[in-house]
Amino acid sequence: AEGATVRLALSEPLPGPPRAFALEGPMRWAIDLPGASSVRREVGGGGDLKSARVAQFDGETVRIVVELARPMQLVQAFQD
Repeated sequence: AEGATVRLALSEPLPGPPRAFALEGPMRWAIDLPGASSVRREVGGGGDLKSARVAQFDGETVRIVVELARPMQLVQAFQD
């Protein structure tokens, strides 16, 4: 099956596993990183990944939102 892989490079390990889920209207994936901090930023994508944005969701969580060009299944989010 075809798909896309999104890899993130973090400056430090997370204190817990990331939490990922799919959202609709428009189709996108959200990935919450616990115990993280970040400034807001947005980057363009290509192909099936239209764009991605990073923002501080709350005081303890950074949320990454990946906008998709078409519906895709989110298989897993993990930390190496």
